[in-house]
Amino acid sequence: PLASFVLQPATRKFNMRGGMGGVMGAASRLLPRIETDAVGLLPRGSGGGSRRAMSSIPSTQKAVVVDPSLSASLGPQCLVLKDGEPIPMPAKGQVLIKVAYAGVNRPDVVQRKGLYPPPKGHSPTLGLEASGTIVGLGEGAGQMFAVGDRVCALLNGGGYAEYTTAPEGSCLRIPDGVTLAEAASLPEAFCTVWANVFDLAGLKA
Repeated sequence: PLASFVLQPATRKFNMRGGMGGVMGAASRLLPRIETDAVGLLPRGSGGGSRRAMSSIPSTQKAVVVDPSLSASLGPQCLVLKDGEPIPMPAKGQVLIKVAYAGVNRPDVVQRKGLYPPPKGHSPTLGLEASGTIVGLGEGAGQMFAVGDRVCALLNGGGYAEYTTAPEGSCLRIPDGVTLAEAASLPEAFCTVWANVFDLAGLKA
């Protein structure tokens, strides 16, 4: 489960990178670069004109889904790239993100095996963290980010797709020097490790 991928619809390839498991609150103090960039707290943009940008977004997208005709015992081979999936529209307080990379975490693996159904109201599409660019804002969003901002986000599912939504408060601005691929593992994987190993366990050099 330690991976993140980029979805390339034109070639239908997955590029694997590192990542793994879940928290958020410690993010603003994890790296000096994140700290000085005031991730999500001192944004560079405002929310003006955000919803107008959504007029150019298609109504359907490609997403990685579990093929019900294939046995879960096949492992990742039961995942297929499906066209025609609906693009979620951001609800109140949410942003719409055009996904560049998505993290692959243990809950995704368990859900793929059919052992961890998504909670009620959550996206049935896999993917609990992703990085990309904000392309639209829901009602009331835009206090922290603007259309065009590069972010990574903690998701309620939906990351294995070309577009996903997230609460604005669950997004982190990507610091200078951090790639989109690296940023995809920050919200879930990096914060989990930091919170458990350093905050809770108190590991010191």
